Amino acid sequence: MPLLDYGLIAAHPKPVIGYSDITALHAALWRQCGLPSWHGPMAWPDLAEQPHRETEACLLTMLAASGRTVFHNPGGRALTVLRPGNAFGPLVGGNLTVLASLLGTPWFPETAGAVLFLEDVREPVPSLERMLFQLKSAGVFEKASAILLGRFADCENRRYPAYGADALFRDFFRAFHGPVTAGLQCGHCCPNGTLPLGRQCQVRDGEIWFIL
Repeated sequence: MPLLDYGLIAAHPKPVIGYSDITALHAALWRQCGLPSWHGPMAWPDLAEQPHRETEACLLTMLAASGRTVFHNPGGRALTVLRPGNAFGPLVGGNLTVLASLLGTPWFPETAGAVLFLEDVREPVPSLERMLFQLKSAGVFEKASAILLGRFADCENRRYPAYGADALFRDFFRAFHGPVTAGLQCGHCCPNGTLPLGRQCQVRDGEIWFIL
C-alpha cells in the first residue's frame, strides 16, 4: 500500500474489480485518489472457474450503466431489512476483517455520511463481534448513514450454534440510527453481485439505488 504511486494511478484511472483482500486496494484508491472501484467478481475463480450468468450480468450492468440504477440482488434473493429508513451517501467498505486491520492507517475509508458495506468468510461469530465492536469503538458506525450486509459465508458459532451471524447483526445494529439491510448476495458467494464503491448510494426500506 505505501509503495503505490497514487498520483500516477489518479492520472491514469482503470477499473479495479475484486473483493476480499482487494478491500484494502478499494479503500486506498478511494481515500488517496477519490477513485471509485467495483466490489465484484475476480477473474479467478469467479469468472474462470465458477462462471455464473447472474454474476456476469450484474458486473456488466454496474460497469455500463449510467444515471440512477437499482440494485437487483442476484438470484432474486430477498433482502432483509434489519432497520427501516432512508439514507444517501457514497458507498464504502468491503471485507470486515480487512477493514478492521486498516483502522488507524491512512487507507481506512472515511465513513462520515457514507453507506457502509460489510462481508466476510470463515470467521467465527465471536470474531465478527470483536471486529464490529472495534469499528464501533473507533466511531465508524456513528458516522455512517446506513449499513449494508453481504454474505458472511461459513461464519459459524460452534459454541452456541443457535446464535449465528444473523442473530449477531440483529442485536448489534438494533440501536443503529439509520437503515440496515442484510442479505446482499455479494462477497464470497456464487452468484456474486457487483457494488460500485465510491458511487452515491440510496438505501430506503430494503431497496438500493446507485447514481452511476
